[in-house]
Amino acid sequence: MIDDLSKHMTDQEFFTYVKFFDMILNKKNLEDEDQGEINVHRLSIGEDESYRRFSRLHNFIKHQDLSIKITAHVHNSIKNSIDSYVKGKEDIEDSGKPKKEELDAIYEKIKSDKPIKFSETGKLSWAWIDVYDSTHFLPHQYDISDDIKSNVKKEIDTYLENLINGKLSIAKNNYYRFDILKEAFIQMIEKKGVLKLFGKNFVIKEELEKNGNLKSDPNFCIVQTAYALQHLGYLTVNNIWRDDEYKETYSSSNDVRYFISINVTIEDNFISEINARYKKENPKNVIEEFNKSKGVLKFAGEEINLSLKGKDTDASLLMNTLYKRDNTEWIYNDEIFQDWSFNDADIKETPKNKIYFAAKKINEKVAMKTKIDDFIEFNTEKVRINPRYNKIDE
Repeated sequence: MIDDLSKHMTDQEFFTYVKFFDMILNKKNLEDEDQGEINVHRLSIGEDESYRRFSRLHNFIKHQDLSIKITAHVHNSIKNSIDSYVKGKEDIEDSGKPKKEELDAIYEKIKSDKPIKFSETGKLSWAWIDVYDSTHFLPHQYDISDDIKSNVKKEIDTYLENLINGKLSIAKNNYYRFDILKEAFIQMIEKKGVLKLFGKNFVIKEELEKNGNLKSDPNFCIVQTAYALQHLGYLTVNNIWRDDEYKETYSSSNDVRYFISINVTIEDNFISEINARYKKENPKNVIEEFNKSKGVLKFAGEEINLSLKGKDTDASLLMNTLYKRDNTEWIYNDEIFQDWSFNDADIKETPKNKIYFAAKKINEKVAMKTKIDDFIEFNTEKVRINPRYNKIDE
């Protein structure tokens, strides 16, 4: 399907292939409002030239000639275009161009609201160029063999391997090496603070130029980087979509801002690398010591008192439990109560979310001294020291 696996694609080109693979071949992330039809516009980002997008998709015919539908309200336009195309063109039969009879037959199917073959859109384009934007795929009607899906995925994977290993040639645009792309992706995650705000599963939304390049950095092909990181096992791309924003008026293309949104789930190995990078850049922001007898935590060059007038608090008790663990594994509430020597009766009488609020108090105390507000990661069931601040390298 991909013409040249050794040539660097634009994100605009690559998006078409992976979105086609996900939505059309695998019926992934189809929405109720699609009503079983996917317009080709959904398979592009930015202001993609319709013919180029069509050409990319047309290559799939070598695998299977899919049925498609044409936008219903354009019947008269098609008929007029066919009539105009035929007039005065006596060389049609010898030129390899479609004959009027072929175009009329295609038109009659469209007029009767019947699907046509994708190959027929290529013939129709000789007379009616708007076919490029009026094509709708019908994924629910397709029976795509596993072999075809495997072949298309193999092409995408081969391309990604070439991207990762620096084997792609470039034509007009410069793109970063993969190690720089990976670093740019990490920097973007860190700058947005998405791991701290949303956890492992989040959406990245970035503005694009008309040509599909990132507006903030045209050398950073974010779509290809995300899929390359998925190929390496660093994350999962759950969904990707064009997410354009429109003004109230639709008078011109200037009323549109182009965006790409990517929903990813980050794997633990990638989080470990991100944390290792943070430690390298912020060597002082790690735990130095916790003095149990005083209830004092030494962190980020500060001494943070978690006790109250020399007596233990829930915060100091929890910090001692976490510090003794000497690792970054989650500790569940029942383990913590066991470490505190609580029996069943003690636990029953304990205020609800006692450990939750102890963790919250630690973060408040740490933030007051260091401005770091995510020292402890916690919820109502479990708690741990944020791995990026732990004194033990992972």
